[in-house]
Amino acid sequence: MIRKFILPLLVPVLLVSSCKPKVAEIESDLGIVKEISGNTGNRYRRLMSENRVSPSGCICLVGQEDILRRISMGLRRFDSRDNASGSFGADGLPDFAGETIVSIIDTVNVPYSMPSGQNAHALREMTVCQAMLAVDTLSHISPYDCKGLGEKKSSKIIVLADPYPACFGSDDVRGLFSYFGYGVPVMSSLEIMLKEIFKEMPSANVGILCDGRYEGSGIYEESFRKYRDEYGAEGAECFVLSLDDRNAVLRNFLDRYQEAGNSRPLDVLVVEDIRLDADNVKAEVAGLVSLLSQDSVKYGNLLSARFHIKDAISSIASESYDYLRTSNLFSHKISLPVCEYYFAVPSLSENDEGAYILIQDNYVQN
Repeated sequence: MIRKFILPLLVPVLLVSSCKPKVAEIESDLGIVKEISGNTGNRYRRLMSENRVSPSGCICLVGQEDILRRISMGLRRFDSRDNASGSFGADGLPDFAGETIVSIIDTVNVPYSMPSGQNAHALREMTVCQAMLAVDTLSHISPYDCKGLGEKKSSKIIVLADPYPACFGSDDVRGLFSYFGYGVPVMSSLEIMLKEIFKEMPSANVGILCDGRYEGSGIYEESFRKYRDEYGAEGAECFVLSLDDRNAVLRNFLDRYQEAGNSRPLDVLVVEDIRLDADNVKAEVAGLVSLLSQDSVKYGNLLSARFHIKDAISSIASESYDYLRTSNLFSHKISLPVCEYYFAVPSLSENDEGAYILIQDNYVQN
């Protein structure tokens, strides 16, 4: 359920707005977007208008804590490219060497749930709020630091790590960024994978292996329909489930798929559950289709000739790497990737009532 939250962007700017001339607002039904676009004194408006995307920025992840920590550590270790040439192949050096991976942990609105009516509107507003925290360069050393004595890198990539804001709020964030000419890409693993699938195979039959907290929510089916319609992939279908047993994952998935009455061969398995080792799942394929294995009798017909597996961390890493390389936005520092964590919490300042602030992860309450 999405809990009530208060926008962090309405701090002292409302007092200033009556003295400043208004400019044209972006067409949006979100109050937070209208405030940023229509109030020349808004802090986030200034940040987007004045700051350009820089190699010194960070890769910023936004969402629930356990998910962010797994993704950030996965990106920190990821090595699938030659860092000199950009060609595929591990070179012993992490792909994001020299980069800072920042996680903004939502402490207020979790757990998320499938929205409806006004809740959908609130989820979209929340997503814009989170994106603005990713844009921000200010942090606080404790909840009692009202001035903000810390500093956070601004973002050069924003990853919406949870499927709910990714599905319902990403377009609002992109529209706002586009309005200001702010060239920070906003991405999510599921969007990356589905777009790749529909470009390659418009009629793909897709299995989605998700975290148990999302099974039955309908969020993956909703996202699937969204991008299927966008690409006109009318023949595409999906089957979503989660598995508690992390052994023989592909075999168990296919058993459940068949038990549900499905017989159409799968073209792709999307591994969205980042608790799973995607490489282990990929290693299962050969044994299930080999004509030297008895398993091929049962499972061979459930996997198409073009069957392959996509996973969340690899998709985020590949999309981010390609963007940073083509845009010449790598930091080019010679160091291991750094992971930083911030908690988004309500401000305790009377002047900032209703605002969120970012607390550094190293804060320890005595």
